[in-house]
Amino acid sequence: MSKKVQNELIETISIKVSKECQIQRSAIKELVKLMFSQKKYFKNFEYLSSGAYALLLKAQNSQQNRQVALKFIGSSNQEDKNGIESLKKEYEMLQKFSQSEFLVNVYDCFYLMEEKEDEDADGNDIIVQTEVKSFFVMEMELCENLRQADLINLENDSPQLRIFHLF
Repeated sequence: MSKKVQNELIETISIKVSKECQIQRSAIKELVKLMFSQKKYFKNFEYLSSGAYALLLKAQNSQQNRQVALKFIGSSNQEDKNGIESLKKEYEMLQKFSQSEFLVNVYDCFYLMEEKEDEDADGNDIIVQTEVKSFFVMEMELCENLRQADLINLENDSPQLRIFHLF
C-alpha cells in the first residue's frame, strides 16, 4: 500500500478519534504502519468508533473474503496493559459463548509487534519485528446495522424487554 494511502488513512482516523482515546495521532501512525507491514491481508480500513482505551476500525480481510471489525488497544504503559488484560478476557468470553446468536463472533486476536531496522547476512537493510508488543488486536464480526436493528426491535418489544435492550 502506498505511503499516500497510509497518510490519508492516518489523517482520517486522527480527525475522527475521540479526544479521550489513548490512541492518538502518533499511535495511529504506528498502528497503520504495523498493520500494512505485518497484516497485509487487511484492506479498505474505515473508522468506526473509539473509547478511552480502544480504537475500532472496519476492514476487509482479503484472506477470508469478509468485512470485519478490528479492535485495537495499545500496550505502551501499565494502563494500556490493564486494558489488554480486559480485552483478552473479553476475547475469552466471546470465544466461550461463540455459538450464541446474541454475541458477535470473534475470529482472531493477535499482537502487532514493534519493528526495527537491521541488516541481513549480506549487509542489506531489512525491517525485523522485535519482541515488544505495540498493539493487541481483536478481529471480530462486523455488525454495521446492529444498533438500527435493536432500535427497530425495541418498538415491537414489551416494556420489560425494552429495559433489557438498553443495558
